[in-house]
Amino acid sequence: LDVTDLKADTLGNKLDKMAKWAKDLNCASVCVNPVEVDTLPSLLKGSKVKECYVMDFPLGKLPINQKAYITEDTIKKSRELRGEGKGLIDIDIVINTGRFKQDPSYTLEEINAMTEAADGEHIKVIIRSSELSEEEIYKISEVVAESKAHFIKNSTGMDAYGALPEHIRIMREVVG
Repeated sequence: LDVTDLKADTLGNKLDKMAKWAKDLNCASVCVNPVEVDTLPSLLKGSKVKECYVMDFPLGKLPINQKAYITEDTIKKSRELRGEGKGLIDIDIVINTGRFKQDPSYTLEEINAMTEAADGEHIKVIIRSSELSEEEIYKISEVVAESKAHFIKNSTGMDAYGALPEHIRIMREVVG
């Protein structure tokens, strides 16, 4: 389980509480927007709880080079503050659904650019399944499986609706 808050007012006492919950409950990570990299690493230092940053949330509409830069910069800052090396960060990336529909090779390039920028940290790809047909979910799952990413996720939670069992079945069938 992750402790997640991606709202506009997430800072200060909220972050303190989230980090405490994650450590007390032995959660996998605390998941926030990348702006929180100035605080979260210090709150989790010395624990096994990972930091998770969601890049380009919730729309995924930034250009690839900007997404990659934000990813690289966030990881660099986290490692400096936490001082505990690699393997303590998850990066959730929101793909550009419109560009995927136009050209799936764009999405492969997008995912791989961000994976490279992540310097060995764990990459999870968020697809906005409520905006995709079943055929498109098959295709995007194939793209993710072909990419250097580690994981596929179903939804931002900000979509018209969340995960549907059929979408999960398709993703599982394709990526294993």
